[in-house]
Amino acid sequence: MFVTAQQLEQQMPDATRLLSDEPEMETSLHYMQLLLLVTSLEWLWQDKNDFFIGANLTIYFSPEGELIPTPEEAARLAQEQAKQAQQAEAKANQSELRSQRLEEQLRKCVRVAFS
Repeated sequence: MFVTAQQLEQQMPDATRLLSDEPEMETSLHYMQLLLLVTSLEWLWQDKNDFFIGANLTIYFSPEGELIPTPEEAARLAQEQAKQAQQAEAKANQSELRSQRLEEQLRKCVRVAFS
C-alpha cells in the first residue's frame, strides 16, 4: 500500500498540540553535527557491541548543584532523617505519656468527687 505525502500529512498529529516540555528541534546545522558525531562513533566502534549512542537528549542543569547526592551527602542525609525520625518518635512518646498522666489525674479527681 502506498501513501501519498498529503495522506501522510493528514494522518500526522498537529505538532502544536504535542505534549512536551522539550525545546523544538535544533537547526539543520545542529542535526548535521549530531549525525556526524553518531556516524563517526559508530564507525570507530564498528567491532564493538557494548555501547549505546543517544543523540538529541535533554540535559537538565541546576545552578544549586548536584541533583544526585554524593555517597557522603547521602549518608549525612540518611543520618539526619534517622535523627529526625527518632526526635519525632520521642515527641510522640512524650505526648502519649502526658495524655496518660492527665487521664490518671482525671480519674483520681472523678473518684474524689464521687466518693
